[in-house]
Amino acid sequence: MTENGHIIVQVKLNDEHSGYFIFDTGAGGHVIGTKFFNKIKGTADFITVGTGFRHNGDRIDVDGYRIQSISLGSLKQENPFVGYFPPLDQYGVDGLISAKLYEDTPITIDYVKREIRIENAESMKKLEKQSTSVPLYFHKMTNRFLDMFIELKLNDSLTCQAEFDTGSGFFRPLLNPFYMKKMNVDPEAATVKKATEQDLTAGQNQTYTTTIPSLSLSGTQDVRLEHVTVAFKEKLIYDGLIGSILFKDKVITIDIPQSRMLIHTR
Repeated sequence: MTENGHIIVQVKLNDEHSGYFIFDTGAGGHVIGTKFFNKIKGTADFITVGTGFRHNGDRIDVDGYRIQSISLGSLKQENPFVGYFPPLDQYGVDGLISAKLYEDTPITIDYVKREIRIENAESMKKLEKQSTSVPLYFHKMTNRFLDMFIELKLNDSLTCQAEFDTGSGFFRPLLNPFYMKKMNVDPEAATVKKATEQDLTAGQNQTYTTTIPSLSLSGTQDVRLEHVTVAFKEKLIYDGLIGSILFKDKVITIDIPQSRMLIHTR
């Protein structure tokens, strides 16, 4: 895990080539950079051009391939769809591993021990007794892309369904600007920092950064931030987006088959 909260895992493709991938719940689908793709392109079957959209509306078109397998420890996905995206090389990783890998198997992210554990029916029975369950929500596009969302409470009053994106690390949470009026945030106030960002394809984007009293995970009192810095971002296509900042000292289990996240209490 990097200082910024990005989770790096060693992944094996086609039972042969190992690489370091960002464990990215917000990636939608698996993505590979040029250097690593060159190792497997001889066995990759071109399928189509896949189109996805980043949280700010940036359109991303990637060549889509079918490969033999992707493995993380004992967890293996046969014949997965992967996107080839050359700009990944500049980030110093071989690719992004998405939630499609564990779509059928619960996994635990232990931010304390810095471990990812693959669960089974027996271990889940034990975890259920010592955890709090909150709902997970999903956006699926065909059988190739999968994003997940959690419900947040803003200032203990407003509900926000935010994309859960471990690829954002411990970066500040993003909120749709329509919450500014609901939360009485004046964009011209001295406590609000304005900045213009340049997106990959969507052009310039205005953000308004400030501190709000609280942000918490709906359904539990154990996952909460006080006086948290957030950014209201124009063009955000969701209610919100949050990385791992809520869970940086927690242990969570992502159980996609049961549409839930377990928050470990001990």
